[in-house]
Amino acid sequence: MRTEVLRNSILERTGTAMIMQQGRRGRGRWARGELLPPASLFERTVHASASEGGEYCWCLVHFARALAQTEAGEHASARRELAAGFALVRSLDWIGFLRPHADVVARLCALALDYGVETELVRRVILVRDIAPPRPNIAGWPRD
Repeated sequence: MRTEVLRNSILERTGTAMIMQQGRRGRGRWARGELLPPASLFERTVHASASEGGEYCWCLVHFARALAQTEAGEHASARRELAAGFALVRSLDWIGFLRPHADVVARLCALALDYGVETELVRRVILVRDIAPPRPNIAGWPRD
């Protein structure tokens, strides 16, 4: 039990760090290569965890990968990762994912709409959480 609590704590902190790197303050440093996601450590920890919380953690891994791949110009890979992440959001009914990071959620939602990924779910997330668009004129972004 103690080992699982420790694993989940590591997963939560590492996942939060990966996403925070994509937040407003970390984005420029990420683009310059100063912040690298600890994805290999995070993925090993997820694989080692047999708890139900692993699905939530995989969702964050998919989203972190999607953001990194988008910035690297790898759009097909980014679309696949977004699809996997939002599929987990749907199956877990986890509308409140990344609650303290609304700017990152806005970017993920905008990318999903751009790529045509889980558009009904994404619009629901935007409306329920009252997410502001990260840029103007995003096709499919709900107005109210």
